[in-house]
Amino acid sequence: MAVYVIVMSVVAGIMMTLGFSIYRGNTSLINSYHQNKVKPDDLKMYGRSFGRCLILLGVFMIVSAAIELAGYMKEAVIELFIGIIIGLICLFSVQKKYNGSIF
Repeated sequence: MAVYVIVMSVVAGIMMTLGFSIYRGNTSLINSYHQNKVKPDDLKMYGRSFGRCLILLGVFMIVSAAIELAGYMKEAVIELFIGIIIGLICLFSVQKKYNGSIF
């Protein structure tokens, strides 16, 4: 149980650190393949939106770890899956908006 909390906290920390870095303009952390069709004028907003989605994923992971720490493992896993689905929808919508497609 403590392993879940540690792993989720570490992964969330990495995810949120990357998210904040991309949000602040370091779009080089995003694979160039995903930036192929992004217009240079939209690159800043693309990075901000992409960073927000990664931060959101990290927040869901932290909340999941907190729920598990309270002793509710089943609910923590359910919350994590819901968070991953919401985060992926967010990432897909950003990718579709700025790149024209998700691939």
